[in-house]
Amino acid sequence: MRNLHGLSSGHTWSNNDVQRRQRRPMSVDLARGRRSGAEMIARSLRVERCIGIDWSGAKTTSQQRRKIWVAEADVETKEIVRLESRMTREEVVDALLERTDEPIVVGFDFAFSAPAWWLAELGCAAASGLWERSEREAASWLEPTAPFWAKKGTMNRALGGRPCRRQCEPDSAESVFKLVGPRQVGRGSIRGWPLLRKMQENGFSIWPFDAVHLPMVIEIFPRALMGLSVKKTDKESRCQYLAGPDFKMPRAIRDSAVSTDDAFDATVSAMALARHVSDLIDNRFTPREIDRVEGKIWVPDPKMS
Repeated sequence: MRNLHGLSSGHTWSNNDVQRRQRRPMSVDLARGRRSGAEMIARSLRVERCIGIDWSGAKTTSQQRRKIWVAEADVETKEIVRLESRMTREEVVDALLERTDEPIVVGFDFAFSAPAWWLAELGCAAASGLWERSEREAASWLEPTAPFWAKKGTMNRALGGRPCRRQCEPDSAESVFKLVGPRQVGRGSIRGWPLLRKMQENGFSIWPFDAVHLPMVIEIFPRALMGLSVKKTDKESRCQYLAGPDFKMPRAIRDSAVSTDDAFDATVSAMALARHVSDLIDNRFTPREIDRVEGKIWVPDPKMS
């Protein structure tokens, strides 16, 4: 039994024997009137904690426990209250599954879907179909098989002239089909898709694919949350960035947050979520059809900054 302090206080989780119970998520469906009254609506979507996860597509357990970082922020106090590593992908998700009765929002930094043309080729009408296929075909995609590529100079052959990015991705984002290089997100995405399905089946809303309810999972892009002014790979730059008044946290957590760029990404992501989560809840973003297929990267509404 391992105590995953970074994900919940006062509980001990079994990584091999987590009970996966279907919960009644706190939800709102204004069109159908399932909940009535402004007070009930506000209460049902009042987020208390935001969790930023710096993900990794690493294959080995030791690499995952070094690269994956989990930061948690209190929405009311706007303070980072936990920052942890030393967990695998499955351990992180299994611990989160024990919190399906809590009003939390969790941000993962991997692509929740892929370009629509590829899903159409797979016969997937929505991202959930891709997540289901990944449980059977992830190993093949990671070999890789087209449209994925893992050698420089093979992108054009793998893609056959088709778009490499989703509509929601900026030019600075790496293609989900790219499986090579330090900035690639392909391996983390492929290995994350089955876990998204697992979370969805156990009560988490996956934004923007599902109706808005808590707990909720969203896709984040840490660089978009911090801007270009900080050089993440430089410790002094990380220290200067977190020294600002917008980042409240105990000294020990601050020391960990600047220790690596992975810990830094998780910390910045959790704080951005805590400060701007009302954008997601209050604005009631209406997904387009393409968003239901390709997903969307959450970024704060500039009007709310």
